[in-house]
Amino acid sequence: MCKKLILGIYGGICTGKSLTCETLENLGCAVISADKLGHQAYKPGEECWEKVMKAFPGVAGPDLFIDRKKLGAEVFSDQSGNKLKQLNDIVWPAIAKLCRKRISEISLNNTNQAIALEAALLVDANWHTMCDRLWVFHITREVALDRLQNTRGLTYEESAARLGHQLSNDQRIELAAKNFPPSKTWVCDRSNTSVDEAVKLITDRYNKELESFLAV
Repeated sequence: MCKKLILGIYGGICTGKSLTCETLENLGCAVISADKLGHQAYKPGEECWEKVMKAFPGVAGPDLFIDRKKLGAEVFSDQSGNKLKQLNDIVWPAIAKLCRKRISEISLNNTNQAIALEAALLVDANWHTMCDRLWVFHITREVALDRLQNTRGLTYEESAARLGHQLSNDQRIELAAKNFPPSKTWVCDRSNTSVDEAVKLITDRYNKELESFLAV
């Protein structure tokens, strides 16, 4: 099994995680999306799907696949946060299991020197324990609201509700600092960086991380 650098890509909604992963793929890094693995966990017949259906009846479409927009509307409309916690307690362990399986599969392949594990809830869900380095991306609330409305088609109210159920920038950075060595953490503000600037930042950081990791 070849030694792989595992990068944790952590950040809230619309913080540029997709661009980061696209850039890393172009640099030869394998990318694992926890969100995509979540889709797999939600497939009809899976244990996770059965638990979600039992806890949130009526969120599946005619094809029995869970309508994630409908599920999200129900969960994020609950101001108490109880429904979100209930969903997380079901989904997070299922996704963690799939992440570990995928990391093991990629680790048997010698063509990739690094693996990026991308998740908005990477530290919240304790998935950061699979990583060697942690990248934390953040943007201002104003930029996040604008991007959610323009790229996701959400209303201002829906966008604000989504942001209200996730950690603030300070909380996310603090959580990362408490759970991951600062010397192995990169915090990057992506509020005002252009695509070209972001690509250069990511490329330079990746090369530095890979060099230091392989030198050990």
